[in-house]
Amino acid sequence: MTFTVLNPAPSLASITPPSVTAGSPGFILSLSGSNFLSTTTANFNNTPVPATYTSSSRIDISIPSGAIAAPGSYPVNVVNAAPGGGESGALNLTVNKATVAPLPEGSYGKQYEDLIPADATITSYDPKRFSIITGLIKDRAQNALSGVTVSVKDHPEYGSAQTDGVGRFSIPVEGGGFITAIYKKPGFITSHRQVEVGWNSIATAEDVIMIPEDAASTTVSFDGNPATVTTHKSSATTDEFGTRSLTMVFTGDNHTYVKNDNGSEVEVTSITTRATEFDTPESMPAKLPPNSAYTYCAELAVDGAKSVRFEKPVTIYVDNFLGFNVGEIVPVGYYDRDRGVWVPSNNGKVVRLLDTNKDGVADAFDDVGDGMPHGVVTGLDNPAVYVPGKTYWRVELDHFTPWDCNWPYGPPPGASGPNPKGEPYWDDGGSGDSDGGDPCNGDDTDYIGSYVKRKSGVFHEDIPIAGTDMTLHYASNRVKNFGTVVSIPASGDSVPASLKSIIVKLEVAGRNFETTLQPLPNQKVEFIWDGLDYLGKTVGGAIVANISIGFVYNVYYYSARSAVAQSFAQAGSIITGVRGREDITSWKQGSVSLDHSVSLGRGIISFLGESWTLSHQHYLAPGVFDVLYKGDGTTVKDIDKSINTVVGNGVCGYSGDKGPATQAALSYPTGVAVDSSGNVYIVDLGNNRIRKVDTSGIITTVAGNGAEVYSGDGGPAIQAALNWPASVAVDNSGNIYIADSYNNRIRKVDISGIITTVAGNGAEVYSGDGGLATLAALNFPVGVTVDSSGNIYIADLGNNRIRKVDTSGIITTVAG
Repeated sequence: MTFTVLNPAPSLASITPPSVTAGSPGFILSLSGSNFLSTTTANFNNTPVPATYTSSSRIDISIPSGAIAAPGSYPVNVVNAAPGGGESGALNLTVNKATVAPLPEGSYGKQYEDLIPADATITSYDPKRFSIITGLIKDRAQNALSGVTVSVKDHPEYGSAQTDGVGRFSIPVEGGGFITAIYKKPGFITSHRQVEVGWNSIATAEDVIMIPEDAASTTVSFDGNPATVTTHKSSATTDEFGTRSLTMVFTGDNHTYVKNDNGSEVEVTSITTRATEFDTPESMPAKLPPNSAYTYCAELAVDGAKSVRFEKPVTIYVDNFLGFNVGEIVPVGYYDRDRGVWVPSNNGKVVRLLDTNKDGVADAFDDVGDGMPHGVVTGLDNPAVYVPGKTYWRVELDHFTPWDCNWPYGPPPGASGPNPKGEPYWDDGGSGDSDGGDPCNGDDTDYIGSYVKRKSGVFHEDIPIAGTDMTLHYASNRVKNFGTVVSIPASGDSVPASLKSIIVKLEVAGRNFETTLQPLPNQKVEFIWDGLDYLGKTVGGAIVANISIGFVYNVYYYSARSAVAQSFAQAGSIITGVRGREDITSWKQGSVSLDHSVSLGRGIISFLGESWTLSHQHYLAPGVFDVLYKGDGTTVKDIDKSINTVVGNGVCGYSGDKGPATQAALSYPTGVAVDSSGNVYIVDLGNNRIRKVDTSGIITTVAGNGAEVYSGDGGPAIQAALNWPASVAVDNSGNIYIADSYNNRIRKVDISGIITTVAGNGAEVYSGDGGLATLAALNFPVGVTVDSSGNIYIADLGNNRIRKVDTSGIITTVAG
């Protein structure tokens, strides 16, 4: 006789807490009810979550912060497995919108509080760092794309914004470094763009084109039979560079694993796949690394899967539409959206299809250029499409994501960078002299009670106030829409013969001014700014305008280095003679502070009508304390040129940790870095330590125990030993990098305070290029820096070289 014991059906009575604030840290949610078992599982927002059984009436589940990033009602229920069992009814956890503290009156961001998203969960913005990212998004037909959700990678607390009818978005952030914006819209492929954001500024992201997935798709079955071969060919793209498509070849014995939105990975026996070309630079999934020229990139995807990986590589063929030589290395990389970085992969080759048995079907390939077979071809059985003798880029991939075949590049011979004659300068119409004296001084003016400054054309007038020593002062440059003229020298006495054109850009308050000039010497550009931001709001006080001058040349692809197995994003070796798909521009960038007094008459201190002030009514712009705008129309500049000590008491020694930095002792400080939050890191070389001064002025040691040896990897950095640290750098995530010179290593302190070696094996020689940086040898490295993508650059002094460690940990030489 057989007895079957049925599991009871669970019942859920209450949850604790019943509500939380969006963006709160991860927490434990306690579930009360009846008939709970040790095998009972729980669902949060229809997704399984880890559950801990306490008793038949209580289960605890762990809720991560990311699961409650947005306000709303999230269902919770429990399940007992069969036999019997069942699913309880659901109760809702209420996630309330966080309340963002208002910005202080008079702060830069006060007038932009209306842009803070409704789903922002940040408690408060640092008023010193409040900034805005704005940009435009279009579709492939260059039409404005509305309804795109824009968020900030790794910063859910900033919430999300939507593009409007003209495709523009605005999202407030805390500035101080590079920030990655994420663009999502159903039916379109997700894009990322990295933006450098300062403090109290408006940063403009480059224009983005979002594209839909390719309509062509193929269903692939994995039946375990290696003889089962399925080929997918993408839709063809045709432009001025030629016609091309991408072909994928699958074998039935491959094992395929897909990851769903909830993060779980399962093996599947069938997929529907497609490949979509990013056919313009603006449509790319992210901006390319500096050494890579736009060549060819495609999104390889499986319907319904967040990502997919294969046990055996899948072979990819791309038409050789640019005409590279057979045997040429194809640099290959992919974009990792989770990490927000490009990652090098194994090189491909340019191949020629061969028909070795003369049956008209390609069955082999030549990847050397000698006309002989060097590999087997399968799946390219249609001789009308895959013609023997035709050339392709052949690549093997083990997972699907945006894949990129991009060659290194360079300008033509004789090219040089911009050589403007002089520095940019600006004129807001003139505010008189800088010492508050005679308004005529330095400018030919005629006046009794009123006057016109001949150089600027600005009209001034004073009306005495009876019984006082004051006047009402009028200046026409305070009238709304009066322009600040920014003059930008664009070229010097000569320009290279290969120069195609000159681009001059001015970015101010989220607005972009741009012009293209002929490739001629001694040119200058003038832009007129009316004092308004990109929203049409008046900009109060001083603002930094970014200036870019670009010399434009034809670009040529370079051959990748054959000695490097993963040559993506590495510098090239020799010019191929193949013209690039876009021009190369050498940029010279700078800035100018537009501390114009135009804003005085626009509601900042003028309560007497537009353009009028009391002669005794003065204004000091927030954040810029070296220019005083006086009510009589003059300015006093350079009023604050003092220097302040922020760390060190002048005594050579080691003391002061956890106290005011100005009272601490340092010993031979040789380097300094500042992170995005304003914390200062100091190389305290004589003490073999890295010190940190936080934004409150308190100093601590973050690396080094004072011993002059090598120790401590894998443990707390403050217990590790450094030996003559010469340089320090901080990346966007707050990781610290140290050039540990006498240890011949680059050390890294992560945000948890753990130290590791990221480059150098301790030997004082030169070795290791193309391999893991931790196995390579450095010779007295004295400098280190990190770019916005996370690549590390090392001044390898003893080897007279600049070395690079990419995000995969591979080291190469980039100069010397």
